[in-house]
Amino acid sequence: MNANESINMTEFLDMMNGEYPEKSGRECREAFEMVMSVMGDILGNGRGINFSGFGTFEVHDIDGKNVRHPSTGENLDIGSYKSVTFRLSQQIKRRLNNGNA
Repeated sequence: MNANESINMTEFLDMMNGEYPEKSGRECREAFEMVMSVMGDILGNGRGINFSGFGTFEVHDIDGKNVRHPSTGENLDIGSYKSVTFRLSQQIKRRLNNGNA
């Protein structure tokens, strides 16, 4: 797999099941769905999540702005919104860079 390839959820769950063969595929999917649900609730409430050794999810407020539609020239007002960013831990950065981060 090269740096630009990614896996989908099914492949991820297959890998998870391979790592924990004592768990059924259904149990792996349920565990994954529980984690995603709780994370969605936390982030949806505007709170961040810090997984030591993995990384940090942070919620940011993005200010509204006026922009110009490139095709029509029409001025549009983009309202403020929230966004989530992810910052890798140093351990994962080192792993990605073969210890050179």
